[in-house]
Amino acid sequence: MSLLSQFRVRVRALLQRTAVEADMNEELQFHLEREQAKWAAQGVSATEARRRARASFGALDAAREGMRDERGVRWLEDSWRDLRFGLRGLVKRPLYWATASITLGVGIAAATAIYSVVSMLLLRPLDVPHPDRLVIFGQASRQLGSPTPAISFPTLQDIGKLSDVFEGAAAYANFTIGVRDSVNDATSVWYAHGVTGNYFTLLGLAPAIGRLFTQADEDRMDPVVVLAYAEWNTRYARSPAVIGASVRLNGVPFTVIGVAPEGWQGLENFVEAQAYYPLHLAGVFGGISSQALERRGADFLRGVAMLRQGKTVQDARTAMKVLAARIAPERGEKPGDYSFLVEYERRARPVIVIAGFIPAIAGTFLALAMLALLIACVNVGNLVLSRTVGRGGELAVRRALGASSGRVMRELLAESALLGVSAVAVAVPLAALVVSWLASLHLAADVPLKIDVRLDWRVLAFCAAIALAAGLLTGLMPALTACKRGPGTAMRDDGARSSGSRGKRRLGSMLLVGQLAFSLVLVIAGALFLRSLHSITRLDLGLDPDGVVMATIDLSLSRYTEPRAREFYRRAEEGLAGLPGLVAAGHVADAPMGFSQRYASVEHVDGSPIGEIKAISVQANNLTPGAFAALRMRLLDGRAFDQYDDSAAPRRALVTPVMAKQLWPELPNVVGQRFRTSSDSSPIEVVGVVHGLTSEFPTETPVPQYFRPYAQVGGVSRTLYARVTGDPAQSIAAMRAMLRQIDPEVAVTDLRPMRAFVHQGKAFFLYRLGSTLTTVIGLLGLLQTLVGLYGVIAYGVGQREREFGIRLALGAGRGQLIRQVMAPAMREVVIGGALGAAGAALLLPAVAAVLAVSPRDPWTYALCTAALVLLAMVALYLPARRAANAGPMHALRSD
Repeated sequence: MSLLSQFRVRVRALLQRTAVEADMNEELQFHLEREQAKWAAQGVSATEARRRARASFGALDAAREGMRDERGVRWLEDSWRDLRFGLRGLVKRPLYWATASITLGVGIAAATAIYSVVSMLLLRPLDVPHPDRLVIFGQASRQLGSPTPAISFPTLQDIGKLSDVFEGAAAYANFTIGVRDSVNDATSVWYAHGVTGNYFTLLGLAPAIGRLFTQADEDRMDPVVVLAYAEWNTRYARSPAVIGASVRLNGVPFTVIGVAPEGWQGLENFVEAQAYYPLHLAGVFGGISSQALERRGADFLRGVAMLRQGKTVQDARTAMKVLAARIAPERGEKPGDYSFLVEYERRARPVIVIAGFIPAIAGTFLALAMLALLIACVNVGNLVLSRTVGRGGELAVRRALGASSGRVMRELLAESALLGVSAVAVAVPLAALVVSWLASLHLAADVPLKIDVRLDWRVLAFCAAIALAAGLLTGLMPALTACKRGPGTAMRDDGARSSGSRGKRRLGSMLLVGQLAFSLVLVIAGALFLRSLHSITRLDLGLDPDGVVMATIDLSLSRYTEPRAREFYRRAEEGLAGLPGLVAAGHVADAPMGFSQRYASVEHVDGSPIGEIKAISVQANNLTPGAFAALRMRLLDGRAFDQYDDSAAPRRALVTPVMAKQLWPELPNVVGQRFRTSSDSSPIEVVGVVHGLTSEFPTETPVPQYFRPYAQVGGVSRTLYARVTGDPAQSIAAMRAMLRQIDPEVAVTDLRPMRAFVHQGKAFFLYRLGSTLTTVIGLLGLLQTLVGLYGVIAYGVGQREREFGIRLALGAGRGQLIRQVMAPAMREVVIGGALGAAGAALLLPAVAAVLAVSPRDPWTYALCTAALVLLAMVALYLPARRAANAGPMHALRSD
């Protein structure tokens, strides 16, 4: 028989089983009748002929079974039969079914929700035609100090010329732009991407409506803009009439030509672009200068390239290594000190410079969630074990009638697999709630945060897979235990009210110890993250955010000139002086722990080398004297700025100890020293040393910084700070009214208490999210463990009720019975606690990079272990007390 014929036979046997059975019986009857006719032709009576015909065929049931085996689908039929039988058994015990499904479902939901985040970060490809060929770039050098994900426009052009490796290279830059249109006459702010003209064509994106701009639009400098789908949906109610409409971006009229595809939020992870416009037009309304597009060292772009078919990231790295050696001298670098970072887009999330840590961190969080699921499996495993022991007589009869161990095991595993599948009905809605919560998270900042977690087919497939695996795992050990018992032993033990066999007790002890160990790992992880969050909120940030109200203003969005901007901020400082309870007020160029930091290349005035390099990369900022007092920055040496540090005074700066040590490592006192930037040869005198400000994240390595007086630098984008004696939230309305009085069309963002901006913003976001997730997972695992521990002991007490009754009747004390119940379990608690502490010490160092405390902090381990033991004692004491309080006559009558 050909393969096609065999396939047809098997499909028919599965889909048309009744008809196939009828054909089989008809064929058997046909052969019986022929055999019977043969004997009748020899003169045998009809009865004898029928007997001999049946004897020649043997047992008809055996013949039927043989014919069924030949179809090749017997295992499927048996599996279907086992599933139906298991479902009937679960329906008869709805409480057992619901308890097991809910317990497993909660654990599966936690693992699924964490996996949705892992999928977003590491697994889900971009919705573009060839996502596996996209690569992302970064740079590293001794001069930069730390790697950066940004590159310059000349570097992007050089990458695009590597045509033997790349089909093309594009880039984008983040800008905030002021928007006015027919929808809103007041100026609002968009977080937009200025992109190169080939951005959309390189990625292969298609518009939702209208069209996307091309390189030709950028070459012609056409003032066109493409809306993000979400912005079109919310601001313009999905109206097609938006195509061709005019919007004013920073006061310049632009024409809307299209809408980006649905679901596309740009290449910036966690932040959703609201609009896209040609990069070279950013200079038209003040986003960047034309010089910034020409300078090799102006690193402000995020680059992406498309590999040619058949090329790999290793080919790209080889080509980029040659390019780095060629352009290093243009950046003032030695060839060996400058290099590129190159990685596949999926492996460069969220930012290429930290992408190497993400798999370990994500894997650890997923492992913690899987531990919580494993605890749930152990809980349900105890339930399944108790049910399997209760079915000992039934299973013994099946074995005695000829069922093999494998057949019995398959039947038991089919029922436990149904438990796992039914748990999906609980897990998916719970996971959807968690995913919805994650997607709704926002920062205390006017930035469109977008956590694009979703229950797509990958996440749902993972959910189904672990649900099935969890179901099988819960039933595996009970099934193995049941199959090892012979039918005679099972029938003798069935119905006996005893403490159970030694093997069952040993298995229960192993499950309990494992559950306690896993639970302690989760509790310690949650405690470490909570301690980390508490610790970083007390770290020295170089400033005091309490009692400060802030507001960010970018006057370039309203096309202010530098003189007009100086006048605006002068009037703003005068207005802040009228705030009730004002202590100090001023403004800073780049808000600490905000979304914008600028760097400068700093060198000695005489050009002498700094160690083995010519220059170092330093974070450059500027502020007013009032801002120094409002933020309570600390002066370590020299003096702070005053009103005399104006444009007529010599160029001056405050430096941090990190910068002083790097630039003048041999000098104990750097006040009076001078330096210059690579872009400006005029010397800058150091007048003081200040404690550095936290740049982005509280646990970051301090970066070198210097601060210039605002009067000597200027700037149209500033963040205002006002320290007040009362509640800063009560000063927000007064500050907003004051700013509107100066110019009602100026867009004000991040108007809020500074403490909220710092502690509920970008700086602490990952720590808060991590501590929340690990704490919830830890409490979930602990709760399941305690419930499971109580259930196991309560079940054991119920099994030994007759024994306790006899002991009480013979004069045993209640305390003695309580100790007898609790002592064996406490040994298991201690063993589980020791194993859990050891497991945590091995596992948790993997996330040391995001912890602000040691992953092996002894106090945390000791307190968590003690708490687990104490709670376990409570869970053990409750059923033990119930056993001791039961009267002996009640216990004896219950037998």
